[in-house]
Amino acid sequence: MYQQSPSVLRGQNDDGSSYASKVNYWSPFTLTGCGFHDASWRHNWSKTAYLSDGSHGCINMQPSVAGQAFHDLKQNEPLLFINALGGSSVRFPDVRGHCCTAYLLFMKVT
Repeated sequence: MYQQSPSVLRGQNDDGSSYASKVNYWSPFTLTGCGFHDASWRHNWSKTAYLSDGSHGCINMQPSVAGQAFHDLKQNEPLLFINALGGSSVRFPDVRGHCCTAYLLFMKVT
């Protein structure tokens, strides 16, 4: 994992259109472009937001806490991801090269 502040996240939506999202904090955890970042455009932070307003596979963080999380994470630090909904396992990436979108909890492994 490396970190950038600020950064621009670029990719394609499911309909083929391109996006470029400016973020203040970016900490990727896969080689395919999934990571932790602030999401100033997101307004629904409920635990069911992913059902109708998911991400492209990243862990979106509220801007008010993203800076602290960014500074708490360190390069090459192991992370544990837990599928908080139960059911199917979490996979990174999926067959289209996107990360699976799930409501995840994570914690640093010390």
